[in-house]
Amino acid sequence: MFYDHSRSEEGGLSELADMAEISPGASGRRGMVPSSGGPVFSEEQVTSDEFSLSRRGYERELIQSVWEFAEAVSGNDPELWRKDEFGDWIYRFDYGRRSSEFGWEIFDPGVGRHAQGVYAMRPMQWQGYIRQYETLT
Repeated sequence: MFYDHSRSEEGGLSELADMAEISPGASGRRGMVPSSGGPVFSEEQVTSDEFSLSRRGYERELIQSVWEFAEAVSGNDPELWRKDEFGDWIYRFDYGRRSSEFGWEIFDPGVGRHAQGVYAMRPMQWQGYIRQYETLT
């Protein structure tokens, strides 16, 4: 389980006493919300921008396989940070997040046909992904 410490002045877990764990929703993810006061978000608000992978229909194994096609850069954790074929940085856990500068999509030139398979699929920073599809149309 992960906790957000971005607003912690002491850098410890002291504010966790004021937090209550929420159970997994339809997405299967857990989170922390303030037990009293503070903003409370509905699951739709939290997950609507988080991942578009459920709309894409790609399985985790396929997403990981396509991630492996991105360029690993020495000095960076290849499980988290890589570059796409255009040299744009992508962050592994920002798959499907177009609100992130490092968000990425799976560019599949054979989409709908699936004839070319996983070897034709490429990880691509989301803005480059849009440019590629615009050139195809």
